[in-house]
Amino acid sequence: MNDGLICVHKKYLKLGKYLVVMWTLKLRIPYLKKALISTLARKYGVTIVGYPLSGKVKGDSVYITGFSYLQGTPEHCKAFITALKRDKRLIHLEQKENCLIVEIKQHRTNALLFQQGIFPLKPYLVNSKGEYIFEIGSWERGMLATLIEGYKKTFNAEILSFKRKTVTQIQTITVYPTLTPQQKKCLDLAVQYQYYDFPRRITLKELAKKAEVSYSTYQFH
Repeated sequence: MNDGLICVHKKYLKLGKYLVVMWTLKLRIPYLKKALISTLARKYGVTIVGYPLSGKVKGDSVYITGFSYLQGTPEHCKAFITALKRDKRLIHLEQKENCLIVEIKQHRTNALLFQQGIFPLKPYLVNSKGEYIFEIGSWERGMLATLIEGYKKTFNAEILSFKRKTVTQIQTITVYPTLTPQQKKCLDLAVQYQYYDFPRRITLKELAKKAEVSYSTYQFH
């Protein structure tokens, strides 16, 4: 592998001096009463940032394992987790503070996210209104077009952006309890000021200023 092609940081895959062009899709799913996480986020006023890890189809459902970080008052986050534990759709839960790794039974349409050739570009967001916002990429337009068709039909999803563009970084999240205090602060600020929302409410440079660190340092965190 040539030097400068890929540099891996804790939270970003930076694609160096090489330009990577692919199809990208940003979708918003409105609040759905039957969606477990959406319903609990809205009920308790909790915001969730997370990352899907795996999905396995069984019958008419898909069992999704993912990482989630909750942001809200301690009381609201506790109530969220308590309600989550009581729901039969929860298969498995590992928790440390506001960091969760969960396996949840979901609608089979969500299996479209786990096709080979489709991958997340950024963490997904579930806001306190119960709306999902996620951004994914693929080399093939047709794969994303099929996903759009399925999500519109099942979840009444709205296309926020669908285009072929240059991607310079892919954002992921490390397991939250291992983050340094500075990394935790950076993630909390990003959620608080709706960096992951659409339209984006703040830039990375503005977040860096609020965190009282340089722009390059904030990008690294």
